[in-house]
Amino acid sequence: MTSHMEPKMLRIYKSQDGHLVLVDRAAGLAIQEPVTWFDLFNPSADETRFVEDHLGIAIPTRDEMQEIELSDRLYQEDGAEFMTMTATAKLDSDYPVKVPVTFVLKGATLITVRHADPKPFQLYATRIQKPNGAVWKRANWSCWVCSKR
Repeated sequence: MTSHMEPKMLRIYKSQDGHLVLVDRAAGLAIQEPVTWFDLFNPSADETRFVEDHLGIAIPTRDEMQEIELSDRLYQEDGAEFMTMTATAKLDSDYPVKVPVTFVLKGATLITVRHADPKPFQLYATRIQKPNGAVWKRANWSCWVCSKR
């Protein structure tokens, strides 16, 4: 369960020169260039709606992510592939938690939906922004997702 103090955040990454860069959203939610990764961390309703409208998909709610049956964690809908898994967060605290994380692949775009900040997200987001960081390839995301199961 997230604390009331956790930020609502949508991070948007695009591919540039062989690595991913964070899109500056100072002008708001308007996006002109192709997006490689939408990272929804404890998203607001406006952020969720923006991604849904941009990609033509329905993002699962927090309740839907928590209630999904094990047999339904992999599915296709609206031309996208969805996978929900259980991750752990706050492992360095006295109160670690299990949290659902949903990964969505729509064409060449990855969408992650989470309501906690598991360490692999922090590490990967840092790594991919380095000049010699990971180059976006659909297979890279699939392998990364499967390795975190």
